Amino acid sequence: MILATTEDPSTYRQTFLVCLRGPVSRGAFLQRAKARAGTYAGDLICQLHQAIFEHSVELKSDYSTYFAREYDGFGSYLSRLFTFDDHIVEQLLAAYNTYRFIYRYQRTLYFLEGAYGIDFLTKLIEPAKKGSQQ
Repeated sequence: MILATTEDPSTYRQTFLVCLRGPVSRGAFLQRAKARAGTYAGDLICQLHQAIFEHSVELKSDYSTYFAREYDGFGSYLSRLFTFDDHIVEQLLAAYNTYRFIYRYQRTLYFLEGAYGIDFLTKLIEPAKKGSQQ
């Protein structure tokens, strides 16, 4: 599941919340993007993977490691520290027990702007359904 934290997708400061049941390898990212390592497209996909999984804050572990004593709960942590809107906090609270990881990724690549960005990230994050062509 991927959520955009702002309604205005044109802002460069837009962040996405990437909720995952398990880790996604760099190889899976490349395969889902239909890109080869060592090519321009492959390098962009590898940069995106690194930005999400190495440079983004994983909210569940961040909360439990550093902020659980400071805030009354995960929802308070999300709304007060990150100032997420109430509807985003509600969706993340509902996802808390379903997803193992919740990353806060700040968009670093211009091609992820707008609705295309969420669609493309979803394609890279979520495994292909059985029987579908991907």
